[in-house]
Amino acid sequence: MSSSSQSILDHIADFLKFISNTQSFWFTLDTSYNHGCHLANRFGLEPNDYEVLLIVAGLAHHTRFGFAMKPTAWSKFLRGHRFASDDCEIELTSKMVDLDAYIDGTPPSRLKRRKFYVVRIGNKTERSPNKIEEQMGQDGRCITTPPRLNGIGIKTQSFRRIVEPFIWDYLVENDMDSKDSIGVPENKNEEDKDTIGVLAGPQLTPPGATPVISPMNKKRKLNEVMSIGSVLNEETSTGSVPSNDIDYPLLSRALGREDGFNPSDPTIQKYMRALLAELIDLLSTNYELNAIDSSNNRSSFVRVPKTSNDRSFQNSKEWLDVAIKIAASKHKTTYEAAYRIANHLCRFYKDSVLAACETQKIVVCEPMSATAFSAMMCAGKISGTGELEVKKHLSAHLGPGFCPTRTIFDRFSAIFKGGKRPNCALSDANIDALCLQFREVFVLWDGVFSLARTINPTEGDTSIYRMYVDAAVKGSKDLQCTVTPKVHLMLEHVEWQMTNIEGGLGDKMEDWVERLHQTGKRQRLRYRTVQNPVVRSLAREKANSRNMHPDVIAQTDKIKEGSKRNLTEQKTDLVGMLRKRQRDFGRFEAMKYFKQDDKKRLTWSAAVFNDAKEGASNADAPEHLCHLEKELSSTKL
Repeated sequence: MSSSSQSILDHIADFLKFISNTQSFWFTLDTSYNHGCHLANRFGLEPNDYEVLLIVAGLAHHTRFGFAMKPTAWSKFLRGHRFASDDCEIELTSKMVDLDAYIDGTPPSRLKRRKFYVVRIGNKTERSPNKIEEQMGQDGRCITTPPRLNGIGIKTQSFRRIVEPFIWDYLVENDMDSKDSIGVPENKNEEDKDTIGVLAGPQLTPPGATPVISPMNKKRKLNEVMSIGSVLNEETSTGSVPSNDIDYPLLSRALGREDGFNPSDPTIQKYMRALLAELIDLLSTNYELNAIDSSNNRSSFVRVPKTSNDRSFQNSKEWLDVAIKIAASKHKTTYEAAYRIANHLCRFYKDSVLAACETQKIVVCEPMSATAFSAMMCAGKISGTGELEVKKHLSAHLGPGFCPTRTIFDRFSAIFKGGKRPNCALSDANIDALCLQFREVFVLWDGVFSLARTINPTEGDTSIYRMYVDAAVKGSKDLQCTVTPKVHLMLEHVEWQMTNIEGGLGDKMEDWVERLHQTGKRQRLRYRTVQNPVVRSLAREKANSRNMHPDVIAQTDKIKEGSKRNLTEQKTDLVGMLRKRQRDFGRFEAMKYFKQDDKKRLTWSAAVFNDAKEGASNADAPEHLCHLEKELSSTKL
């Protein structure tokens, strides 16, 4: 990079450090110039001048798509030596949002999103927004006016006077008559995003000094593609500063030689290690070293001693407490950091954790197997509600993973494997696969009927219904189940009815008939002692008329509303939400199961449906297969 670019970067860094003496604020780099939060407005520059300034500084370039930032150059600039010695907090990040919607206070649109870069400049506090989308005012709109800063007007005028001569010099040297055509490269190839080109421009003075315009000598254009070797050779011949001296000015001053600072020199490396040892001895405590890294972020280093036995570890275990304390620096206590570290040890160093628990006399319970749990329930003659209560108490005291969670199909699998005959053609793996097939088929049919009962179904509901019903019928076909009229209706007609019948099929079920049956049964039990049938019928009708009267219903609802507590608080059905999530996940897993290859999925089919098995006649096999083929071919899959 030329010395002119280095000097103009010094001026930009000086201005950024000045405006960072206030509360943090998000500025955009490459959005619409009409936004008040654009960095060009803070610089006090016109749009074209702003673009030329960043191009000369090597922080932006022109591509065939227009003006674009160089994120790598920005990152290297912000984490460089210009900001290392100051308490200046500047953060660069990229966004992909609809910024205009946030500024106007309207809902954002995914179609209007675009990528741009933003920088946060200023002192960060607890109330500082972490994103530009969170930089909102009381009116619900994004704040675009930067915070007030004393002396910003004088600083802006001084900055503009320094950079304006070099902007015009750049335009003249690139043979441009106006600002409207700035930075368009003659070479149409797009410049590498991670490369900072050799820039043309006058020799800039340090910040605060008066600039002197150099003669307009013919120099290399901005986007001209050059090899690194030619650039280094030309810089060496012209006497410019080597890149190592620029990137590491303090080390170059301390360890540099006549030919500059060369970190690959073995002697220089030896001096660097010795210098590092002295710095660690001066700046560190027993186990902790606090520093500021190249990204201008505070970093902490912990010295980890090498231990060979328990005694040596006990004598130097303070480093672990220091590490936990540093990891918990963003929390009030060390609980969260210690929990995450312990969780990591349990996941990846489980054997060591169990051995340590045994040494510390911490009880660790191994989960019960499904067979052991069933044997315990059978020996205690516990079933139904009693089994659920026992499982609940064991899980509460011994951990949620102690008792096995089993479905009815898992129990079928255990029963089948326990009662298997010696000459059974099915292996244990085939029995598990067969029970899994039944389970996934039932899960999909449950999803099919659930979607068919949806009121006002959407196009997405009908497409998911079609996917579920195709897989469910295919699974039933694999099990050689009979194609009943209900299966035919679900496959061929329900999808059309969900789409074309108003409201769908959800409000046209016969559940109300079952409800009336239950109501009638309760009334018969209530008036069963009345001997006279006429009096019994009149009493039942009188009770029905009273209960269904609109005024009675309205008064009942009014009393219920008045007796409720927490009227403004709407309780969330967490159990219902959890069950729905489990059902959706089970249906998703079932669809993944049926997308497998049939050869891998139907390993049990040959052993179950083999016509040559015991008790079957080979003469009946063709007739049975012909009948089955006709039955299944009538269903379109």
